[in-house]
Amino acid sequence: MKLFGGNSSDNENRKPDVSEENPGARTPRVPEDRTYYEDEDGGAPRGSLSRGMKIYLGIAIPLLAIVICALLYVLFFVKPPAGESGVSTVPTGSAATTTTTTTAASSASTEATTEATSATEATTEATTEATTAALSEEELVEAAIMELSEEAVELSAPEKGVDDNPRREGVYTVLLVGLDDSGKRTDTIMMLTLDTDEKAVKIMSVPRDLMSTSKFGNVIKINAAYAQGIEETAAEVAAVLGYTPNRYVVVDYDAFERLIDTLGGIEVDVFMDMEYDDYSGDLHIDIKEGLQTLDGETALQYVRFRSGYAAADIKRIEIQQEFFSAVLAKLASPETILKVPELVALFRDCVETDFSAGELIWLALQYYDMDPDDIQIGKVPTHSVRYEGQDYEVAYLNTLLRRINEDGYNPYVNAITEVNLTLPPEDGTSSAETSAAETAAPAETTTAQTTAASGNTPPAWLGG
Repeated sequence: MKLFGGNSSDNENRKPDVSEENPGARTPRVPEDRTYYEDEDGGAPRGSLSRGMKIYLGIAIPLLAIVICALLYVLFFVKPPAGESGVSTVPTGSAATTTTTTTAASSASTEATTEATSATEATTEATTEATTAALSEEELVEAAIMELSEEAVELSAPEKGVDDNPRREGVYTVLLVGLDDSGKRTDTIMMLTLDTDEKAVKIMSVPRDLMSTSKFGNVIKINAAYAQGIEETAAEVAAVLGYTPNRYVVVDYDAFERLIDTLGGIEVDVFMDMEYDDYSGDLHIDIKEGLQTLDGETALQYVRFRSGYAAADIKRIEIQQEFFSAVLAKLASPETILKVPELVALFRDCVETDFSAGELIWLALQYYDMDPDDIQIGKVPTHSVRYEGQDYEVAYLNTLLRRINEDGYNPYVNAITEVNLTLPPEDGTSSAETSAAETAAPAETTTAQTTAASGNTPPAWLGG
């Protein structure tokens, strides 16, 4: 049998080696080209491998290298899913199985990244909201003021008015009219005197039935002047009051409702139940008595109502003044400054005015922190007359002049001494005679008594 070299016959006939125990043994022949080194303990020779060992190592070493490379690949390049025990399992299938596992792991990683991003955005938003909530109302208002100030344009006005009367510094006048449903007549007329230095507002209401003279020379009710344009209305109002408006604002029903809704409604104390139905005019009013916040539609019904009042249009003027005062107070509240851009857009969209956007912003900045007690309201003191089958209101001259000059409505430096009132021709009483007669009537003059003659003193409820 052949084992590790040589042949079987040689092995069988080999003689024992010569040693100390067998000194007669023959020493084997060593080839000249091969050298053997014996171990110190006399073991097998060193420096040479048998053919069988070479074959064994040639197979084992490559197999061991392959196993090590496979282990390294699994440990560092494959990310198998973790089981419940937390121990990772290595797939042993084909390359397709490995690819599927890798794709699934990649998808899970992407989803985790997306969720982390969403969580970060939510945290950022929550932080922003918390920061905003932490800001005080005063800080928010200050920030809004700084932003709006860049767009503000100071209101301009002539330095002199009627008869070259110098205008007071920082004082402006604005004509505010509300149209009726026809769009050709004014349902409400108010002249505002704005003192931006004192942050005060004076409102003078002009009755829509006030007797006036048109540019054609005929006697009309002043609310009909708008048929000739806002300029004609301004001219006739100026003739009654003795001072001209620097700007005008024309509001219709739709604009009124939108303004009130934008402000979030107006709180009023309705002093009586208001019920009225006008089917031809499609006006239906049903407002209950008590403190409540009126939205745009209900507020319009509130200021239009007059059929249930003893003094009819005069009482309605008082209601309108109180309501408009509440609107101004709401406009002057600090939180409204945050709505100024929205309000300016509303004005430009549905209100007729010669204000610029910058001027409106400038006014808002002047009045955002005013005291509501600095809003003063009044009306042209009048009495009723009947002329050519129509009912009119005619102004008391002396009382009107006193109110304009002494109560702060006059925008000029010097007192207004004369206004161009229209008196009914059939009355036959001049303005001077009317003025002299105003001083001696009883304090409690009734509406019927004031209708009798233009010389009676205005009743107490007119504030004369």
